Amino acid sequence: MNTETNPENWIFASPSRLNALDKCPRQMWWKYETDEVEPAGFWAARGLVTEAMVMSIIRNSRSGSIDTHSIEDEGKRAWQAECDKHPDLNNFNEEMEKNFPRWVAGASMYQHSGELTDEQFYCELEFEGLPKLRGFGDLEVMENGRYVIRDIKAKGQLSKTVELGWRRQLTMYALARAKKYELDQLPLCEIDMISVGKTPGHRRIPVDI
Repeated sequence: MNTETNPENWIFASPSRLNALDKCPRQMWWKYETDEVEPAGFWAARGLVTEAMVMSIIRNSRSGSIDTHSIEDEGKRAWQAECDKHPDLNNFNEEMEKNFPRWVAGASMYQHSGELTDEQFYCELEFEGLPKLRGFGDLEVMENGRYVIRDIKAKGQLSKTVELGWRRQLTMYALARAKKYELDQLPLCEIDMISVGKTPGHRRIPVDI
């Protein structure tokens, strides 16, 4: 199979594409440079569902109440939205129903802080001679007079590990937002890790960039 890259496909890049390149160049080529439809990913969908439930908690916190039913509803809505985009994901419906209570329990442990200033925000960054970087950040808040960018990650258990790909994502987002706001210093960056395994939990991890 010819895996020669098409330069036109590198007009834009993203943290996700660079992470794929780190892990396996051939897999990156297959995912981003062919017309093949990527198979539905259960773990990726789990992350998106957890993120949707966390955002529901943040919105609820503005009214001073946490409604577990609304969290569950948002999680199921997010799962169905992923199934609509990737019909093969319906093959995991039974697995989802089995694990969903843990996802809800994990998301329910989330502790929000700061004033939400943006969510699911688009970032674009350009360096001379390199592909333009673009991506979407999860959360931006103002806390103690400084912008903070947070990325939500769903894991089977809590840890303090910050993966290279996560650091790369946050660095790109911080540089883009600093440019947008004309800041003298980069925003702070944090990982909001949600445990959706046997022991639910939430850990906020500062990330040096």
